[in-house]
Amino acid sequence: MLRYQSLACEPLTELYKFTHAHGKLTIARRWLNKLTPRSLAVWWLDDGSLIVNSRRGVLCTDPFSYEEHKLLARYLLVVWKVKVSIGSITRNRDGIAKTYYRLWIRSSEELQKFLRIILPYVPVPAMLPKVMLLYRDSQLQQRWISEVSSLTGFDEKVVADYAMQKKQAWKQFRE
Repeated sequence: MLRYQSLACEPLTELYKFTHAHGKLTIARRWLNKLTPRSLAVWWLDDGSLIVNSRRGVLCTDPFSYEEHKLLARYLLVVWKVKVSIGSITRNRDGIAKTYYRLWIRSSEELQKFLRIILPYVPVPAMLPKVMLLYRDSQLQQRWISEVSSLTGFDEKVVADYAMQKKQAWKQFRE
């Protein structure tokens, strides 16, 4: 038998204590105030998704209560000037219907605002599909490709290739 136990990393232990109450992750304004554009980027790249032809967004924040979602929505509006709405979804788990809440970015303008905050922190080109908005209008598409390239530092051709790949995956954009 082999047994292994790692040492506790003190900074991670402190982070855990800061964000958890009674062993449960909870939303508190005191730690929301510590979020940076980089941490918003990590959050989006992990739990965010582009939906509705890549023109709207959703942050999957299922474990949090409705009250915590109200705090998150207010925080994003006040601090980052990004308007989100709270929507519910129902999931059937083991025959039991349960309601969860998520943060929805329902307009392209608000989504662009949010993405402009996080784009400088997209670490690798493989994450570009998480930030690639799609437009039918080729001029609007080119503007977004240029902006993404400028803010991420990735070559414009690389960004354009990801946009084309994403368009080919969406039936509405196939030629």
